[in-house]
Amino acid sequence: SKVVLLICAISSVATTTSAQKVCTDDDAWAFTYDVNGVTADKCADLSGLGKNKRRAVCRSEFPYKEKGDKKVFKICQFSCQGLELSIDPCPSEKPSKLPSN
Repeated sequence: SKVVLLICAISSVATTTSAQKVCTDDDAWAFTYDVNGVTADKCADLSGLGKNKRRAVCRSEFPYKEKGDKKVFKICQFSCQGLELSIDPCPSEKPSKLPSN
């Protein structure tokens, strides 16, 4: 019989422990959100916001590297998870098979 092992990506920031979803934040990325007294400049700032304020930031778009505008939830996946967004910010991971001996 074959043994299947699920491998989860490891981030220096944070990851979920789910074998099916892997969520990471790119804390090197900086943006400026300042609307109605809510401010955030990086993914780590989102943890201090309430759910509705976090959802508003996660739905916003900002320039990301040289790839054009990206929604915050695509870059701050871990910080934006569980906010009932129209799309799940965490990409699905397929199980990786170990070679059998």
